[in-house]
Amino acid sequence: MVTTFISLLGSLAQANFVWNGDIVLNVAMAGGGVDRLGLLGLAIIIGVAQAIASRKHY
Repeated sequence: MVTTFISLLGSLAQANFVWNGDIVLNVAMAGGGVDRLGLLGLAIIIGVAQAIASRKHY
């Protein structure tokens, strides 16, 4: 279950990296001490927002 979720999240991150990679990198650089959990939470939020936004196009 967890492995599947992480794999899915990784695929989402790769798919969205071109679109929002700069945003994530800027947040990470600005935070300096941002831990992996914070970045994971940010990735989830962005992934969900992207999924909702893409659904509205159809």
